[in-house]
Amino acid sequence: MIADLSINLCHKFQFKDLIIGNYIYNEENNKLEIVSKNLPTIILGAHLKRSSTPHCETCSYVNICQGFCFMRSYLKCYNPIIPIQESCLLKKIKYNFIFNKLKNQNFNIDNNLIISDLYKQYLYQILKH
Repeated sequence: MIADLSINLCHKFQFKDLIIGNYIYNEENNKLEIVSKNLPTIILGAHLKRSSTPHCETCSYVNICQGFCFMRSYLKCYNPIIPIQESCLLKKIKYNFIFNKLKNQNFNIDNNLIISDLYKQYLYQILKH
């Protein structure tokens, strides 16, 4: 709802009852400010961590997954933080395919990827399995 300057959990998530706030223009100090409308939803959006959402905490790909769509989860499960299992399964199939391909080709992480040491360690662990 860009026209009314509302703020949602994501750009697709345009439900009036789940708006977390609005932008307003403060003429006194010439600044754009945020006004909270739904504090529990703001807390949800600010503190939502994929590693603590249902079904994600035990997934071996939680550190590399881009996550799930809040809107799709809300439409299917009536809860924006419940991942859709079919989507997760498709992502796991994709990740398994990629990592198996890398294993079979003796992919060298150090020489072929420019990523942080933390991600390198994580990829080394995945490729060992």
